[in-house]
Amino acid sequence: MTGTEANRIRRRMLLIIPGMILAIIGDYCMGLEPADSYAISGMISSGWLTIADWRIAVSNVGGMLGTALYTVAALAFIRYLHSTGLANAKENGIGFSSKPTLSAWSGASWFSCISILPAER
Repeated sequence: MTGTEANRIRRRMLLIIPGMILAIIGDYCMGLEPADSYAISGMISSGWLTIADWRIAVSNVGGMLGTALYTVAALAFIRYLHSTGLANAKENGIGFSSKPTLSAWSGASWFSCISILPAER
């Protein structure tokens, strides 16, 4: 791997930081409740009945953009693992041949599922 390619991979891996910040902002917008809300049952409160549409939109957009940035960072991490030989470490006796790759793909898929599914009202 050349130095330029390593810098490009490193920059892509750092995209997880703004991606997770966007996801946190989106979760925060969905989690805000009015002061006078009351518990209806279990985890459901009356604040969910009066949630503003802009908060749902900000939550969904933040989740989708966060998912896209997370996926770019996860794919760069997989590329880094393959370039350093850690993804094929079974012959070295470490034995986790494809677990990091599987973890990165499953994480990206999970964020995609929870961010793209429509919000319930």
